[in-house]
Amino acid sequence: MKKIIATFWFLSVVGVQAQLQTPIYSDYLMDNYYLMHPAMAGAHFQGIKARATHRSQWQQIENAPSLQTFNVHSRLNEKSGIGAIFHRDSNGYHKRFGALLTYAHHLNFFRARSDTNQLSFGVSVGVLNDTHDQSSFSPS
Repeated sequence: MKKIIATFWFLSVVGVQAQLQTPIYSDYLMDNYYLMHPAMAGAHFQGIKARATHRSQWQQIENAPSLQTFNVHSRLNEKSGIGAIFHRDSNGYHKRFGALLTYAHHLNFFRARSDTNQLSFGVSVGVLNDTHDQSSFSPS
């Protein structure tokens, strides 16, 4: 009984952060479902899909907002897929670099391999580096 109480206490005290957000914009989501949701890694059987995006605002302005993403995902077998997302987001003095690795499991309901009627679950593990450069700020 003491082990059960200790385990419950440990699990209630340990903090877990979820829903790591990849900075994306809606105009890049035409055929890039994996960038929206990790469960879509390897959702299709058409081989490896690789996508790169670049968004830059306010051309010819120093430190203007800019976003680059690269993602690749593929089906491993009939029921599993893997993927990776790398992104760089900069906005003035703030910069964010990140990477996500994803495993997805698919419960297939389709009759043909071209269908995507399936229930999918995905889990991602990632790293994120936020930096804020204050070296050029003038103390006034």
